[in-house]
Amino acid sequence: MVPPGIYCTSCGAANQAHDTFCFACGQPLQASTPSLYSPLAGSGISSLTGLLTPKHLLKQRYCILKQVGKGGMGAVYRAEDTLFHNRQVAVKEMSQNGLNQQEVAEARDAFKREAHMLANLQRFAKRLTPNVS
Repeated sequence: MVPPGIYCTSCGAANQAHDTFCFACGQPLQASTPSLYSPLAGSGISSLTGLLTPKHLLKQRYCILKQVGKGGMGAVYRAEDTLFHNRQVAVKEMSQNGLNQQEVAEARDAFKREAHMLANLQRFAKRLTPNVS
């Protein structure tokens, strides 16, 4: 049996139960119990959306520049993708607070559809932009 771990409320990484700081992002850890639906749902991340600060490195890849929006279900940040020449991207954080297993699955599906739609929109916009020589 695997001993229970602690999930980082900043990046969601699973850490050892005795860890004080997240191995992935270096943020302080708080003890938590993962839910049956998702390790993130029980980690406190669902009720703590919108707390990322400028210069925070998320998933060892996205450097948060600033928060651009926040609502009842999460937050959106402007960030730089450090693996792709600091290309600016939007990072969306989704809350799972108060959702049952089916609602979590539906929210994840909607989240993925939105991401794909936005990626296709960016490709479409590039085709419409005239080349400047």
